[in-house]
Amino acid sequence: MKILVVGAGSIGRRHISNLNLLGYRNIDIVDPNEEMLRHAIRNFKINKTYKKLDDVLNNFYNVAFILTPPSLHIPMAIELAKKGIHLFIEKPLSNSMKDIDKLNNLINKNKLTVMVGYNQRFNRGIKEIREFLPKIGKVYYIRSEVGQYLPDWRPWQDYRDSYTARKELGGGIL
Repeated sequence: MKILVVGAGSIGRRHISNLNLLGYRNIDIVDPNEEMLRHAIRNFKINKTYKKLDDVLNNFYNVAFILTPPSLHIPMAIELAKKGIHLFIEKPLSNSMKDIDKLNNLINKNKLTVMVGYNQRFNRGIKEIREFLPKIGKVYYIRSEVGQYLPDWRPWQDYRDSYTARKELGGGIL
């Protein structure tokens, strides 16, 4: 299987590591950041690296993992779907239904399999809540608070200015 990983940042590294653990070695990586590519070469079993998505659009891939900031998800997914490549797209897909519809039409036309990475489905706490809810009966109201975790491994970043907080970059409350 030939795999393309677009985005070699923290999420990309987790996916590449897991792909390697599963035995996949025929992996190409796209990231505009030279340091991210060097890190990937040093730490993972990969095939080739590229700086631009355009550089790989004529290559054959079975599947592509789009692990970039959210504002790039739809444009990159559309380019790869045009080439008939199955997709895994990190959440959120988009904050625009118009863009999602455009991608969905292309996916259906090319008969592609696409998955959005809603990894919290497998979060132990979420699974326990799902198991508990039927025991208490019909739920009429839920109050939930979500905060942005500032990880220890990135203490210098102010998340108010990151893509996770800014709607124009694909973040913010959906």
